[in-house]
Amino acid sequence: MLRDDSYGSEETLGWTLRDAVSVPTAPQEDDVPLIEVTMVEGRTAEQLRSLISRLTAAVEQAVGAPRESIRVVIREVPPTHWAAGDVTIAERRQG
Repeated sequence: MLRDDSYGSEETLGWTLRDAVSVPTAPQEDDVPLIEVTMVEGRTAEQLRSLISRLTAAVEQAVGAPRESIRVVIREVPPTHWAAGDVTIAERRQG
């Protein structure tokens, strides 16, 4: 293998490739907790906002994750699209 020393060695340059590469300050993929919540639709925007805040705080406290790295996804499902025992929530509400 040929070695190209035309740019000089680390000693003559005074820096290495490691010095030239910036290290990302963003959290790594394994440091980003993802909380996924699926529930029947019908909550107010205020209730959903409260849920996001409380889930974020709980994960921050429980695992020590930085707040800015915590992700929360809320999926709201229509009551006609959620069933248990072959009965939808909409059917249960009707009695």
